[in-house]
Amino acid sequence: MHNYNNTKKFRLPTLKDLLKESTANVLYFGGQAVLFLALTPKLLITFGEELYGIWTILLSVLVLSGYLNIGSIAAIVKFTSKYSTSEEHNKELAASLLAGYSIVVFFSILIAGIFSAFSTDLANLIKSELDRKVLAKAFFIIAIGIIPHYVSQASRAVLWGLMKSRLALTIFFIHDILLWFGALFIAKQLLGVVYLAYWILIVNSSRLFITTLLVFLSLRSMRLNFKWDHKIAKSLFSFSLMDWIGIIGVSMFSIIPKIEVGWVLNASAAGVYGIAAGIGVRITALADYLSQALLPYISGHYQGNNLNKVREVYSKAFSLISVLLIIGTILLMIFMKYFLNFWISQDFSENYSTLFSLMAAAFGFYAIFSPSIRAMEGLGLIKWRSMIQLISGICVVLFIWILGKKFGLMGVM
Repeated sequence: MHNYNNTKKFRLPTLKDLLKESTANVLYFGGQAVLFLALTPKLLITFGEELYGIWTILLSVLVLSGYLNIGSIAAIVKFTSKYSTSEEHNKELAASLLAGYSIVVFFSILIAGIFSAFSTDLANLIKSELDRKVLAKAFFIIAIGIIPHYVSQASRAVLWGLMKSRLALTIFFIHDILLWFGALFIAKQLLGVVYLAYWILIVNSSRLFITTLLVFLSLRSMRLNFKWDHKIAKSLFSFSLMDWIGIIGVSMFSIIPKIEVGWVLNASAAGVYGIAAGIGVRITALADYLSQALLPYISGHYQGNNLNKVREVYSKAFSLISVLLIIGTILLMIFMKYFLNFWISQDFSENYSTLFSLMAAAFGFYAIFSPSIRAMEGLGLIKWRSMIQLISGICVVLFIWILGKKFGLMGVM
């Protein structure tokens, strides 16, 4: 029988935990990058620029809807890591998890309802030759998929806070493989955009089931007694609300522009922009995955008043990640023309390599601040982090709107 008194479930995260989690995050990033690089040319050729643009917009709508959810993933990570370091905080941990899931589920259902109600309007915003009713149906299916998409993110956040994100990353990577290869199969069979939307819904629902099961198994030995605590719920929601402001800013930088380009220009331009942004997002994702473990690590040690350990780890992480990003971004810009030529085609490279280099530089600069963002979350300095991200995102959206109408694709890049 399990001896609860000797359990190691409640403890401060160690440097070894930090390194393991960071390594798992980088491996997941590498796997995502391989899928993106290997399958994007095949999807682009099989779909054609317009349908690939629609595929990009559908995924962007799904991700964007998650950004609109006030149930903050960072809040769940923060509170899980904060209260899982000691058995004394058993009650607070249970209340945090109950409040976190409740908020996420409520807003997921609310946002899914709003998006499904306006699915026809969304379809009419996109400049495409596809039948509007077909496109509206695809948007409606994607709207329903908002619920499993975001609730599974909450389950991942719990595992992340427990320094067990390796389990969730395995499931998420399998999800990515199924998503991309399924899309390629649908494209080859010429099944159309509605089947793509259904496939996205199916794989996201499967991901929700498995990640939630992993959370249950991870928490089972802690014997948590789930009761609603108004004070904990209010504190978590306040953190979520401030974090949501920052999330809106991030979506304005990385997600909304993909949809905005389809609106300001056309679906084909959105497809090209989506590929460029896909490269840029992977630069920021690399920095984010390297930095992610800092949040639970810093939060746990800050709760334990180990400030010297917090300063030491943050300083080393920021220096290392900054150097890696600067070198990597410069090399990518130098070899972008050759990379696109090898990856997609010579014509594509000649037409867009300069634009892609500019995108890489912009995302590379933004990514340098990932360790600072995670550290601020771990220290509870969510207000300043959120305001910086929001102002940056607003600037990006405005410049794309103004410059896109005046200079076309060159302007939005």
